[in-house]
Amino acid sequence: MWTLNSNFNTTAIFDFKLHRRIPGQKDIIVFGFSGSKETDLTREEISIEFMDNGDLSYTYYWGMPDGEFMKHSTATMKKI
Repeated sequence: MWTLNSNFNTTAIFDFKLHRRIPGQKDIIVFGFSGSKETDLTREEISIEFMDNGDLSYTYYWGMPDGEFMKHSTATMKKI
């Protein structure tokens, strides 16, 4: 996944990290760079959830070097 990212003032490339299916609920796809547990590096992840009811959710996680890796923003689009 490529993003225009103001944290780096350039296009950032997020590698595919995970696909998980939760039967009867949703598919989760995660992209990111650096591992979430690599505390000596800046690390970021984007999680996209495709709900079985048609909703779509986007969550952005990040952590600075020696900082906590946590969710910083999320948005959910509801099927109407």
